[in-house]
Amino acid sequence: IIMKTTFFYNYQFLFPLIFLLIGLSVLVRKKPLIINYRWFFLMMIIIILPTFQIIGFSSIGVGSILPILFIGYFYYFMRGFMILGANGDDLQKVFMSVLAEGNYEFEQTFTSIKIKEPALEMSIAFQSWIGTGQIRIKNKADKETFYKIMNQLKNKEIKTNLIMPIFYILFGLIMLYMDLFII
Repeated sequence: IIMKTTFFYNYQFLFPLIFLLIGLSVLVRKKPLIINYRWFFLMMIIIILPTFQIIGFSSIGVGSILPILFIGYFYYFMRGFMILGANGDDLQKVFMSVLAEGNYEFEQTFTSIKIKEPALEMSIAFQSWIGTGQIRIKNKADKETFYKIMNQLKNKEIKTNLIMPIFYILFGLIMLYMDLFII
């Protein structure tokens, strides 16, 4: 009963709505979502902020340090772009065509692509069976080229894989139901 009168209660609806929006954006647009991790990082901060209200900023201990460490961890590792709802084989073909159209000379390894001029190395982790992954910049030598390549990739037609978007929608609906009727 105390929780329902606090800011946290009103705030908890954001989490399921964000999941619903992400899933529905892929489903409705019939196009994979390629989003900068800065937006995902912002979502994580929004989710974690109520923790500080519950434990209080003045309390010192593991409980007050963990959310700060979690935010720091996400800030460090969430650089680049999240890809959600893409067909793995088609994404690879389209990504190679974007690099070819840009006349980039590159080497492809199992988990990275190295562009020779301008010097740029991208780390790629993609789970084809669920259609989600990430493309991150390894070196900070040329962010402008990286963002240019990613913007070109966003504008291409890529086949979709709907496993993760449907999971996001179902997860968002379950959390919304729990927020409204259970918790």
